[in-house]
Amino acid sequence: MAYVPYTWADGEEGGTPITAERLNSLEQGIAEVELLEGPEGPEGPQGPQGEAGPAGSDGSDGSDGFPTEAQWDDLVARVAALESADAEG
Repeated sequence: MAYVPYTWADGEEGGTPITAERLNSLEQGIAEVELLEGPEGPEGPQGPQGEAGPAGSDGSDGSDGFPTEAQWDDLVARVAALESADAEG
């Protein structure tokens, strides 16, 4: 149920009776607003950068993402075999 605001007026002549129904409507409107997610705020400042850690080991052949010489030779031989099969077929 969406909250419908009531226009209040001062004094008895303003016709502003405070009834349980109107107070409950007010409470319900507040409860519904509290459940809504607000707008996203601005991005906060970047925190301080920590100290650099120690350098890692060089690793074994192929650990840098490049094939070893033997792996490269095998790949070249496979590509050559595929190309010769295409030329024949």
